[in-house]
Amino acid sequence: MVFMDKFLNFCERYQYRIIFSVVVLSFLASLGHSLYFKISPAVDADFYDEMGQELAQGLPYSQGAINRPGPGYEYFLGLVYYLFGYHHLAAWIVQAFLVAAAAFLVFLTTKLIFKESWHALMGILAAVLVGFSPDLIVMSSMIMTEVLLVFLVVVATFFFFKYFDNNKFYFLFLTALFLALAVLTRGSALLLLLPMIFYFIFKKDWHSGLLFVLIFILFMAPWTIRNYKIYGQIKPFNSSTGLLYVGNHPGATGELEPNYPMPEGVNHETMPQLEFDDALGRAGVKYIKENPLDFVKLTLWRTSIFFSVSRPTGFWPYLQKRPVARFMTLAVSAVYALAVFLFGIVGAILSIKKKEGDNRRAKYLLAFLLMVPLSVIALVVETRYRFSIYPFFAIFAGYGIYRLMIDFKKDYKILIYSSVLLLGNTAFDVLRNFGRILERVGGFFK
Repeated sequence: MVFMDKFLNFCERYQYRIIFSVVVLSFLASLGHSLYFKISPAVDADFYDEMGQELAQGLPYSQGAINRPGPGYEYFLGLVYYLFGYHHLAAWIVQAFLVAAAAFLVFLTTKLIFKESWHALMGILAAVLVGFSPDLIVMSSMIMTEVLLVFLVVVATFFFFKYFDNNKFYFLFLTALFLALAVLTRGSALLLLLPMIFYFIFKKDWHSGLLFVLIFILFMAPWTIRNYKIYGQIKPFNSSTGLLYVGNHPGATGELEPNYPMPEGVNHETMPQLEFDDALGRAGVKYIKENPLDFVKLTLWRTSIFFSVSRPTGFWPYLQKRPVARFMTLAVSAVYALAVFLFGIVGAILSIKKKEGDNRRAKYLLAFLLMVPLSVIALVVETRYRFSIYPFFAIFAGYGIYRLMIDFKKDYKILIYSSVLLLGNTAFDVLRNFGRILERVGGFFK
């Protein structure tokens, strides 16, 4: 107990030196990974890379890209290439900075949420779980949307909780701005708007709520107007309605499959992209209406996959001929998922159970967390689709670990219950998809 007190006092006394070290080392870890592997863009990354080059040269955004997430990341990449020239190193450096900055903002956000019971260790642990997330480190080495999305979500969340108590206009403005940028990066972030709107409804602050929504719409409007002029349809970000059929069709598994049976009369080769996507969307709605129980089953499967520890990241082309590196990436990613999910669940339960003012803010944090899976479980699930949930879980995990450290005897049962829940779901996922998982893991021995 004496050692624990000394350790906690050390963290409190040197919190800013520690968090500075965490931020710097996080940046170096991400950049070091990028420099070591030097990953060439492939598939989605190749598309983003090409779009970034075109935008940096002043060319218009491709009309054929309406089926891709965007346009936030494409313009972000175009700006990086415009400022620093076409060098992947520039993108790697900027994305490493975004991971480190997200870690620092998560540290600050824990202060805003757990005001009455905050301890520096909570913020430090949360920052470590974001800054040294193996999944985010890997993604920072690729030309992909996830790191920018996570950063924007963290910034929007930080300013929301700044506004929560201060009610200053500029915090409201910045929350709406960064949420809009997150939505323009990946449309799935749109659901984060719901808890924010509920906040204003609960407070009966109609004036501020309306102002917030109008500011959000203002930032979304230019791209929506552009799409309407080109396609004749209201498309606030991208056209992804086809995912409804991709995830819900005869033989669907709940995951993103490269090959799936096309509905009658739908052909990607003969139909324009927008028409094809809309046709797939209608086919998905039709299938769900005709097979509601199958939709419920698939949604439960997707939820299980989303929270399964057996779904680490690491099955990337650049690791195909590096079995040792691939095994290490998968192993570290799985351990990370176990830690952030397990202690995140513990922290969520413990913080919601509290009766103090922390409880209200923790409930909104939990609402943000739940919006992430809700945005995808009706469609398709991939491991990278859950990356934007990590900051929310990390904040809860920092709180949960701290509570277990200071009062393990009181809270250990919640740790046990959470372990049973998480590992039980993982076991269910493994048993249900044993063949698929075995096939992928079998690649280690080829």
